[in-house]
Formats: sequence, structure tokens, C-alpha cells
Amino acid sequence: MPDTMPVSSVTRETDLVTWSSDDLLAVLRDATNLRDDATLNAAGYLMKEACGRRLDIGYDVIARFAPFSGLGAWAVRAAAWCADSRVVDLLRKKLVLPKGSTEVDRMAVMAAQSLGHLRAREAAEEMLHLIPHLTGNEQALVIVAVEQAGDGSLAREFQALLADASDHNVFWLVRALRRWTGHSPAWPAAKTWQESMAIVRRQWGAIDLGQPPMPSAEFSITCETQASVSVVDGRDLLSLEGDEPNANCGWPEPSVSWTQFGHSLYRVGWNVCETCMVYLEQVGWSPSEAAELAQAARGALADVKRLSSP
Repeated sequence: MPDTMPVSSVTRETDLVTWSSDDLLAVLRDATNLRDDATLNAAGYLMKEACGRRLDIGYDVIARFAPFSGLGAWAVRAAAWCADSRVVDLLRKKLVLPKGSTEVDRMAVMAAQSLGHLRAREAAEEMLHLIPHLTGNEQALVIVAVEQAGDGSLAREFQALLADASDHNVFWLVRALRRWTGHSPAWPAAKTWQESMAIVRRQWGAIDLGQPPMPSAEFSITCETQASVSVVDGRDLLSLEGDEPNANCGWPEPSVSWTQFGHSLYRVGWNVCETCMVYLEQVGWSPSEAAELAQAARGALADVKRLSSP
């Protein structure tokens, strides 16, 4: 890319993939005259590439682009990777609903996603207030953003949201509650998803979140060599955990990992090529703690007929 290349000469056909990140940032920072469609469109192409690379484009560029409609959306997305603390206040302003309105626009949802990625705990309650005014996937995105912000003091508010949330979004509310509180009732073995969610609502609605979780296990001997176990309030040393959501993604969580003691071993998801192609990827190895736990349990599990519920 020539050093003198004007911003407005960038088009949809420009091969930005060949640009270095330094060149990309230099042109973005030079894009100050945003008065014509060519320049606005060019800045949009540059911003899309910068977001794809998760570049910190700087607070000044974000603040300059944020007031625009289409370009502002890219600025809000890019804010997720901005190290300047001022960006949190800029994003929080995007969460404010117009006076007398209960309609949440897409920009507010994207701002919540970026705030969640930034772990902006100070904005968690403001994001929480958006949830009752949203439905479907957009509500799920904000639920996950509040969870990412990490304000576990909002657990009771999440518990109250279970009554009116869709079956799909009950899953995200419960995941946050489990991570925040340590409570984890056994997943119901119902015939349908709807029946399962109805039981989950009742289970979580009955939990006193002011009390600590009480781990327990129930064993069921199915034959001389097999047993099933149901664990309540487990410690998640061996578990399926959602991966870090992509702040630019249109769904709450693109992949899930099988973890041991917090280390990811295998990832199952569909975000490799941003299509619906499901894949299984080995991403790590078992930590020593997992091997030690397996060795300790081997003797106890050798004769399943001796297992009993504690």
C-alpha cells in the first residue's frame, strides 16, 4: 500500500488482506474528513478488516466514527479491543434508551457485547436493564454480556428473569447463575426440551442463592459392571464449558470446550470458517491434576457394586 494512498480510494474490491496492521491503522487514523459517501464507505471497509483482526484502533478513532450510523456500528464493535478506559463510558452511553421508549436498538446490543468483552463490571446493571426489553437471540447476547462483566451480585435478578425468558434463553441465564453461585442442580432427564426447561425453571426458582452449594452425588447400579451417577452442585473440575464469545459474533457462543481443571482439551463448535460447519478440535492436554484424580478414583470405581450415594 502506498503511503500516500487516500482513504476514499479504498473500495470493496481493495485487497485489504495484504495490508499490514500498521498500514491499516495509519489510514484509519488519517480518516478525518468523513463528509462524503466514498470516504464513509472506505472507512467502513477498513473498520471491518480491523475488527476481523481484533486490532486496538485507539479511542480517538472510535470516538470520531461512533456518531455515524453504519460506521458507528463498526466503531462499537472495535471498542471491544480498545485498551483506553475512556471507551467504557462511550459504550455505556449507547445503552441508554430514548426517553419514554422501551425499544432497544441493535447498537445498544453491540455496545453490551463490547462491554462484556471488556469485563466492564461497572456497566453490568445498565446492561441488565436492557434484558426485559429484548427477545430471542439479542436477549441472549446481552445475558451473556452481563455474565462476562462478572457481577455476581446480580444473581437474584437473573433468577427472577427465568420466569419470563424463552426456553432458549433460560439456558444462558442458568449458565451464568451456575458460574456465579456454584449451584448446579442435575439436568433433568425429560423427554422434550420444553419439559426440561420447565423443570429447570422450577429447580432454580426454588434455590436459596443466599445459601452455599451442597455437592452431592447419587449412584444407580445398572449392571455388575456399569453405574450411572447424578451430581448436584459439582465443582466443574471435569465439565463442558462455553468458550469466550466473539464480541463481533451474532450468536452468544460459537463453541464449547471439554475442560479438565479449567484447561481446554477438546473444542466443539462452528466458528472456524463462520459457517454452520461443526468441528471437533483438540486444543490441549490433560493437566497433571486430572491424572491424579483419575488414579485416585480408579480403585473406588473398580467394583461398581460397592458404590453408594453419600
